[in-house]
Formats: sequence, C-alpha cells, structure tokens
Amino acid sequence: MDKADWRAEFLSSLLSTEQNDRDNARKLKKQHKPEKLYQYRAVDTAEQMAWLMQFIRNGELYCSTIETLNDPLDSQSVVSLKNYDAYLSKNKI
Repeated sequence: MDKADWRAEFLSSLLSTEQNDRDNARKLKKQHKPEKLYQYRAVDTAEQMAWLMQFIRNGELYCSTIETLNDPLDSQSVVSLKNYDAYLSKNKI
C-alpha cells in the first residue's frame, strides 16, 4: 500500500463512527509511524545549547504550545459533521 492509499484509509477510518474502523485507524497509524522524528533548530547561544543539552541528557522531548506554533493548521482538528451527528445519534448524546 503506498503512502497516499494508507493515509486516505486512515482518515476515512478515523472519521468513522464504527469501532472497527477506529481500531483500523489505530492499526494503520502504528504500522506507518516513522521510526525517528527530527526537528532541526538553530543553536546560536550558550543558553540555547544548555537548554538543548538538558533535553538530550534527560531523554526528554520538548513540544511547543499551540499558541507558539507558526502554522495555525498544526493544531487543527478535522471533524466530519456527518459522522459526528451519526455518533451523537447512535450514542443518544
């Protein structure tokens, strides 16, 4: 399955109201997750290097808050209103 095919299937499964589809989405995500994830960042000062080394030494991961991201779509959720309405009706919410 090529990249476009699994992504389309993942999105369709993720937006489904059926539990089997949701399970399939989790399976696809696990199968296709990258082995490594990189972010390149400039280290221009001794303070920045010390900050970075703290994360490396402690095996930690730094993630920006939504407010500091430069792309407003980075934190956007995708919700299918049709599937959401079906979920609400099915679960009598």
